[in-house]
Amino acid sequence: METKNHKILFIDDDISILELFGVIIENMYGPNSIDKAQGPKDAINFLEENQNSYSLIICDYDMPPQGTGQEVYEYLMSKKIDIPFVLFTSRTQEDIPFIQYVKSSKFYYMNKITRPKDWQKKIQEICHSYNDLENEKQSQFKAVRFYHFMRHSLSHCDVHIKLADEKFVKIINANEPYTKSTIEKYHTKGVSHLYIKNEDYDNFLEELSEISFLAMPHKDDDFITAAKKNHEILGSMIKSLGVTNYTLNLASRMSEQVLSEVSKDEALKPLLDKIVRSHDYSYDHTFLATCFTTAICNELNLDSGIIKKLSLISLLHDIAITDPKICKLHDLYPEELQTLNKDQLNELESHHYLFEKISLNNDVVSDLANIQKHHHLGQEKYPFPPAIGLERANILLSIFCVAHTFVVEIYKSDFNNEDIPKILAKIKAIYHTSNFEKATWALDRVTLVKKNT
Repeated sequence: METKNHKILFIDDDISILELFGVIIENMYGPNSIDKAQGPKDAINFLEENQNSYSLIICDYDMPPQGTGQEVYEYLMSKKIDIPFVLFTSRTQEDIPFIQYVKSSKFYYMNKITRPKDWQKKIQEICHSYNDLENEKQSQFKAVRFYHFMRHSLSHCDVHIKLADEKFVKIINANEPYTKSTIEKYHTKGVSHLYIKNEDYDNFLEELSEISFLAMPHKDDDFITAAKKNHEILGSMIKSLGVTNYTLNLASRMSEQVLSEVSKDEALKPLLDKIVRSHDYSYDHTFLATCFTTAICNELNLDSGIIKKLSLISLLHDIAITDPKICKLHDLYPEELQTLNKDQLNELESHHYLFEKISLNNDVVSDLANIQKHHHLGQEKYPFPPAIGLERANILLSIFCVAHTFVVEIYKSDFNNEDIPKILAKIKAIYHTSNFEKATWALDRVTLVKKNT
C-alpha cells in the first residue's frame, strides 16, 4: 500500500509554532507537505487558491489582532469545503463556545500541551496514514530545514548531511561550536535539509521553540558586528533565489557603511541597535530589500550613489515602528491594521515621515523622504494610501516598491523557489504602469534568468 501524499495547511500567529510543527510534518509527509498561514485572512487566501490540495487543516484559536480559528472553520462551512479540521489551541474546549455547536465528524480538538510525539501520532490517525509509522522505522534520521541551523553556533546533538538513501555523514559534533562556513558550503550545493538521529528528534522538537537546543552566537557583539553576521546568514538563505555573491557582498558593504554613518545620529542609534539584534522580520526584511534593490540596480547598470540611497531607505524604512508585531503585520497583513489602537496607528502613520526628522545631506534627503512617504504604493489594503499614483513613481521609488514587494511575498511563501513565477506575476499586476517596467524586468532577470544559469 502506498502512502498518500498529504498536504497540510497549518495556521498560527506564532512563528515558532509553525516552525516546530513544520519540522514534524515535513518528516511525516515530505519537504513540500505544509503551507503555513499566520492568521485567518492568510489562511482563507490559501484556501481560495488551493482548497482541493489539502488533506488536513490545523488551526490555532486565538490569533490577535487578526482573529480566531472560528473564522477559518466558518469559512470552510460556508463554502462546503469538506476537509478534516484540527483546532490546536492552549484553551480548553469549555473556553471556546462555538465548539459545542459543531456537529461534523471531521472536527477535532487538540491541546497545545500535547507532546510532539503524541501530536504526530494523532495527526497520522486523522490522515489515515498508519503505514507511515512503519516507513519511519526504516530510517534512522529525521530531516530539519537548513535555516534552523544558520543563526546558531552550537547544537546539542550531532548533525548530518544525506549523501544517498540511508547514507549519512556527520558534519557537526554535539556540543562543539560550529561556524557558518561549516554548513554553508553544503547549502550552496543545493542541500535544503540537515539530519539528526531519531533518538535526538523528540528532544530537538521540544526545545526548538525555546532555541535552547541550538545556541545563539555572540549576543554581546556591537550592532555593526551583529549586522554583518545577520547579513551572512540571510545571504546564504537567498542565494538560491538568484542573488549573486557579488550582489550580496555589495549589499553587505553598503548596509554596513550606512549603519555606521547613520548610527552617529544619537536618536537613531538605539533604534538601529534594537532592530539589528531582533533576529526577526523587522531586520530580516530590511536587509533582504537591500539585497534585491542592489540586484535590480546592478541589472540596470545604475551607479553606486543610487545603490547607497536605496540601501539607506531599505534599512531604515521601518525603523520607527518599535513593535515588531506591528512591523510584520503592516507588510504581511495590512487588512488587519484596523484592529490596532489609536497610539499604534499614530506610530504607524508617523513612520512615513522619518527622513524629515533626522539629519542627512540635503542632496539625498528629498529622494529618501519621497520613497519613505510612498513605499506602500500599490497596496490597496494599506490604511495610509500614498498621495501619488503609480504613474508618478520615479526610478528610485519603482525599484524600492518592486524589491520590497518581492521580499514580502517570498517571506510569506517561506522562501519557496517554486512560488517565484507566481510572485513575479503578482508584482507585474500590481505595478503595471510603464515606469515600473525596468524594475520588473530586472527582477525577472535576477530571479528567473540568472538563477537558472
